[in-house]
Parts: sequence; structure tokens; C-alpha cells
Amino acid sequence: MAVAIDSVDGGVPWTPAGPLTGALFRVRMHGVFYSWTRAAEPLAVDMPSLPDCLSFHVVTQGEVWITVDGHPPTKLKTGDVALVPRGLGHSLATELGLPSSGQVDELPQEMVSDHYSIMTLGRPDRAISTAMLCGIVGFDSPAVDEVLQLLPRLIHIDGGLEGLVGLMVDELQHWRPGGEAVTTRLADVLVVQAIRRWLESD
Repeated sequence: MAVAIDSVDGGVPWTPAGPLTGALFRVRMHGVFYSWTRAAEPLAVDMPSLPDCLSFHVVTQGEVWITVDGHPPTKLKTGDVALVPRGLGHSLATELGLPSSGQVDELPQEMVSDHYSIMTLGRPDRAISTAMLCGIVGFDSPAVDEVLQLLPRLIHIDGGLEGLVGLMVDELQHWRPGGEAVTTRLADVLVVQAIRRWLESD
């Protein structure tokens, strides 16, 4: 990521160059909601349109197709990360063409806290075949919201962030004091790293 050196005494020693890198440098999230989603059968759910928000999905088991309005379906494998920067409606399915079970916010789920739920789909006597960590975030800086509008409808990162994802999953699976704060900061890093990876490759 390009940087410019500020040589003025008392100035910021490393100042991001350009509006996108500057926004990433200042990114701080708020209003984060996470859902640990597990399915023991074919999965198909819809994500509603959420203006001024960013959605992210991390596949931790199995494979999932993500379809964003105005973008072709994209297959996510285990370890892949997908960002939907503009709050666009989209769908997640283990197979294309499956009928949707409905919007995720209308499906039964266990609320662990105000900002975290666990959703299990399918018969409880069957082994889990698909698992995802899904998140919805807003941002403290209006400048970030403006920059996100410049990003594509879908950013797909083909692996490479497993260490960071593992830390997030560990925090959510083993709920401890301060877990929400730690997970939110990790989500900051996940989003920035995913966008940086996209910038490097595109």
C-alpha cells in the first residue's frame, strides 16, 4: 500500500496516499453483528439490502455460492472470504438453483448476545456439512462509506487469511469477557486485509 512520508516536525510520520488507502488507514467499525451459520443439509438463504453497511462471509467448512445483485454467482471454498461493500442484497447457497429458506434475519437462531447469533439449519441428527462466519458492519467515518461506493459489488479473496479467520472463530466459539471488542477489532483487520489483497491483485 503506497505511503507518503511527512517530514514536518511533529507531523504524522506515515500518511496514507490517496483516498482509498487513507480511508483504510482510518477504518473503525461499529454496529457489528455476527452470525455463526451451520447447515446439515443443502443451504440457501437471502441477505437483505442494508444501505451504508458492508457484509462479509467466511467459509470455514464446505463450499458456498454467493450471488450479488448485478454480479455473476461466485463459488466460495473453505478458507475463502467474500465482501459485499455496498450493502447490496445477495444470496448464499450450497447449490445454484436451490429454493431459498428465507431472509436470514427472519430465520430461527440462538441469540448469544445483542451482536452475535448462532443459526443451525437442517436436522439435528445429521452431521454439519457447511459452516460460515457472516458479519454486517457499519463505519465510524463517513469518508469510508463514500470510498466503499467505489469498490466492486463483490470482492472475493481466495484463501490466505486463515490465521486471522481462525482467531475470529476462536473468539466466537469460546465466548469470553471482552470477546465482542476483540472480534470487532479483528473484523477491522479482516476487512482492510481483504481490500488490500483485492487492490494488489486488481
